[in-house]
Amino acid sequence: LPKRKFLAVTKSFPIEYINDDENVDIPNFWKESYEQGIVDQLKCFRAENDTRTFGLCAPIVEKALYFEYGIAIMLENENEAEEKLIQINQMARTAGSSGDVFRIWEIEEQEYIVFECPSGDKKDFGDIWEAYYQEFLPQSSYKSSEKTDFEIYDEKPRDKGFCEVWIPIDKG
Repeated sequence: LPKRKFLAVTKSFPIEYINDDENVDIPNFWKESYEQGIVDQLKCFRAENDTRTFGLCAPIVEKALYFEYGIAIMLENENEAEEKLIQINQMARTAGSSGDVFRIWEIEEQEYIVFECPSGDKKDFGDIWEAYYQEFLPQSSYKSSEKTDFEIYDEKPRDKGFCEVWIPIDKG
């Protein structure tokens, strides 16, 4: 994937969330963002025929207590990123926000492995990560990369499940 910029609303989550199958903080973040109209505001800034919304997850930094997660759209023309950021934050303030809600999230050029997720269930995401660590990595010439991983949710009907999970990898 080449270098890309995203327009995102972000939130920090405790690292222990990752191993807690009962925790629904990220799904609740999505739900609240839909209910507050934030996702609809983001969608206004997608490219004309783009029907995707992204869930971005910052890499886990050693000894950190939190990681950042974002709901985002990909910016087609990165030269317009700052202009779009100003516009969407003005929209948020008009809607009652006290400050800037959105930010630019940049992803450097990176190689990814892509998994299909059959549903939005947290167990399915856990199964994908388990398969990645226990099956893919040991049998490949790749290693984990400390870059942003993400999910792609497409509004177009899909044959292959709920979403795609993109995990960054480097040559071993």
